[in-house]
Amino acid sequence: MRGGSSIRMATAAMLALVLVLTGIPVSAATAFTWSETKTVPVGDTGMMEPGLSFQTGRLGAWSLDNDLEVEQNLPDVYLTSPRGGFLDLGEVPFDQVPPLDGDYKEKVPAVAGHVYLYINQDLLMAKFQVVRVAKGPAQMSLPTVTLQYATGVLNASQEVPDASTWKPTEPTPNPAPNPAPTPTPAPTPAPAGCGAQPHATAPTCVKAEVNAQGQVVLTWTAPAQGAPKGYYVYRGSTASFALETPLSDFPAMTASFTDLTAKTGASYYYVVVAVDGGGRSEALAFTVTPYTPPTPPSVTPKVIRFTRDSFAAYVDGAQKSLDVAPQLIGERMMVPLRFLGEALGATIEFDGATSRITYTLGDRKLILWVDMPEALLNGETKKMDVPPTLVNNRTLIPLRFVSENLGASVAFDSATWTATITYPGDTAAPQPGPAPAPVPQPEPQPQPEPQPEPEQPVSAPVPFGLYSLRVPGGTYPLSNGVIVAGPGAPTTSWILVSSDGTYLWNSTWDGKAIEGTWRLQDGLLIIEHGQEGKDWAMDRTVPAQGVDDDVNLYGSTHYYGELVAPE
Repeated sequence: MRGGSSIRMATAAMLALVLVLTGIPVSAATAFTWSETKTVPVGDTGMMEPGLSFQTGRLGAWSLDNDLEVEQNLPDVYLTSPRGGFLDLGEVPFDQVPPLDGDYKEKVPAVAGHVYLYINQDLLMAKFQVVRVAKGPAQMSLPTVTLQYATGVLNASQEVPDASTWKPTEPTPNPAPNPAPTPTPAPTPAPAGCGAQPHATAPTCVKAEVNAQGQVVLTWTAPAQGAPKGYYVYRGSTASFALETPLSDFPAMTASFTDLTAKTGASYYYVVVAVDGGGRSEALAFTVTPYTPPTPPSVTPKVIRFTRDSFAAYVDGAQKSLDVAPQLIGERMMVPLRFLGEALGATIEFDGATSRITYTLGDRKLILWVDMPEALLNGETKKMDVPPTLVNNRTLIPLRFVSENLGASVAFDSATWTATITYPGDTAAPQPGPAPAPVPQPEPQPQPEPQPEPEQPVSAPVPFGLYSLRVPGGTYPLSNGVIVAGPGAPTTSWILVSSDGTYLWNSTWDGKAIEGTWRLQDGLLIIEHGQEGKDWAMDRTVPAQGVDDDVNLYGSTHYYGELVAPE
């Protein structure tokens, strides 16, 4: 069922025949209703998931269970079906479309904004609207079609109009504007709020502000209905000005626009119009004032003090109790992970299953693992000479490494074995706080002052990004002693390795997508609980003649991975 052939539905006759053959009286059929609308990208991660089953909502590789598949034949992207057909209705209101009889085709072009009907041999019907079409590179054939859809089961108790005669209901026209508007007062500098929406396809909540270059930056909220193909912005001197020439030749493709010609001291009215939808926003009154840079908030630095072997710590001069005293391990001061993070004001997450520690403070995200000498700071690999470790069922972390990577500064007093942390690290030196309570301890022996930990990033074991996987070839001896070479085979599996410590593996072996985390170990990137529920090791390949693969993936078998989309 390929190549653009067509099917004439003859819906009522088909349904009546099915009901009679199954012994169900026609009068028992229920009224047709559409299901709840869903939105899904088909082929969004490449040609590994080009299909969709409307009945189950499942995305997957090519399968006879698919109702819709996406393929690319540049310059076009097509919708195809191995078990049904499509009816392209063009740009019509999605909510108004009923079941229709018509010339259903097994292959149609995918056009953004168009609404389609679909029917298969099980009399499952779906209506869907293509929201977005993204063409892939010619050599990769990776198209993306994002669509919203609803489904229903046809019955024989209702009239099914023909698509050639059905027309959508025309919307109630807006009242004509008053040709002689009442003079309005001069606009005020305060931007308007979100007023009543004049039409469901109209942008709302238009706001304006002046940026550092003295330009007016407009933002708004997208319409409640429809999918505009852009926005035009108009400017006038009264609230009811005529929309003649927009401020740009081409529409803005996002919900923002910068007026480059506004003059300081001038008063304007702005109106935003959705392309194709026809809805226009309320007029926004705005007076252009000189840019005033925001006053940065005053920051009082946090000061945290730890002393070796002391259960007393100080946060901004207030004494706190520790359940584990700081101690030296490998010449590094180690402190409780949660106490330090909370004292700095960081958000802390601890995953006991993977022993992963995540600190988030401002724009910094630091990920560490117990007993692992590698960490990730905003996706960049960092090395430490003493990793986090367990002591008396408490996790201790290296004070200097964590503090400095979260933006704090650290000072050590070798005479008292005291570490003082200041956050933010670029503020003035803190005032001395109260001295910590004396703790009996042996007289310290002279030791060299702790040195800063290495801060140079190391190369990640593999580049982050999307890999297509294939089974490698090999050599095989025959009984006569001749050695033959097998070429290997491509698969439809792929794996996405992200710098935030996570992965997504589309495994055709397991028949599902697997999400999880990875860790670093002995120079390898370990995929935790991957295909078949096992850990897999990933490293770079050694380039060989004729081999273009980028990584090896080892587990219960061996894959080559080719990087097709770097992060």
